[in-house]
Formats: sequence, C-alpha cells, structure tokens
Amino acid sequence: MNKKASTTTNVIWIIVGVIVIVGLGIFLFTSGVFTASVIDSAEEFDGEFGDIELPDEAVGTDLVVGTANLVTLDVFNATFTGNVDVNGTNGIVQAYAFKFEVESNGFDDLDIDGTLGSTIATTEAVIRKAYVMLDTEGLTIDSTNALPEFAVDLDNNLNKYSIEAENVLKGDYILVTEIKTIAGVTIASGERMLDITFDADTDGDEDEGTVQINNG
Repeated sequence: MNKKASTTTNVIWIIVGVIVIVGLGIFLFTSGVFTASVIDSAEEFDGEFGDIELPDEAVGTDLVVGTANLVTLDVFNATFTGNVDVNGTNGIVQAYAFKFEVESNGFDDLDIDGTLGSTIATTEAVIRKAYVMLDTEGLTIDSTNALPEFAVDLDNNLNKYSIEAENVLKGDYILVTEIKTIAGVTIASGERMLDITFDADTDGDEDEGTVQINNG
C-alpha cells in the first residue's frame, strides 16, 4: 500500500471512530444512562421571608419604624410610618421604601400588591411609582436602580399596583412606593396611606405577609 492510500485509510478510520463515539454518546444520553442536570424548581425554591425592616445599605427612604415585624407560621405583619406629615402639602413626593429579605433558596413566584389606604382619595394623593431594587451599599432609593425582573403594573387610576416576579433568589430587596400629594390634601397624622400584601410560592408551601404604611 502506498503512502497516499495509507493516509486516506487513516482518515477514514478516524471519521468512523468519531461517528461511533458520537452515536454511542447519543444512545447513552437518550437511554437515561447520562442525563442533563436540570434544576427542579419544586425542589430548588424552598425559601421564606426574613426581616421586614428599613433598608440597611441603600439610602433615601422616607419611612421610620412603626410596629416591629412579626412572623408567625410563614406569615408576617409589619407597620411603618412616614417621616413627614403630608397633611396640607401639595405636590411633595414621598419614597416609602422598606427592605424585605428572601432567605434560603428563594421563591418560585412572588406577587406584591399595593393599594392606597381606604380613606385616601386620589384627589389627595396618588401612587407615582412602584419598584423593587437591591439593598446594596452605595445605592440610593431611585427608580434608575429598579430590577427589571420585577414586572410592575400601575393602575391607570394611580391608586394601586401589582408586581410579579419568578425565580426570586435569596437576597435583600427593597420595595419602593412613591406617593405624590395633591392640592387640598387633608390626610390626618397617623392615617393609613398604603396597604401592601406579599404572596410567595415555594416547595409545596406558601409564604405571605402584609405591610401597613401610615402618614407621619
């Protein structure tokens, strides 16, 4: 056999070998001997809510602590108070921002709903913006720091909003609701400004909570 024929034969055997190896790999994969590593969300997301409090790192909230966060059987309740009495104001914006901590392996799904207090008319105040950001050193409470994975739907009447997110990982987050007062506002000191509910789905479980924000 000449040199050229030998080289051709070697190339053919190399090609045959590659085909055999690829074919064997496909067989083993499809037969279940080797399987892809796929995260099962039902097993992966088994988190829960932790601290509900003022931001530790980011600055700019217009809240002060009200009633301490109370957690009982996966349900939390917390109250905050604005640091300014908005009664009689016109056009001021208050950034009601607080931290909510997601522990363990996070949530498969998280829904947040915010509504103006039942006695607050949109002729007195409106919800200007709502968003979620990280509680990170060096950040300020500002919509430019909003996390895009938290989808926000602000009602056309500017009196309520909903936020939805999937695959929420462990971390310290901040919910921000910006309230703007209207001329002729007559909101009493201590009057309820916002009612906020949290609803999170995890591995066969459901964690929820409520936050009440009162006028200063």
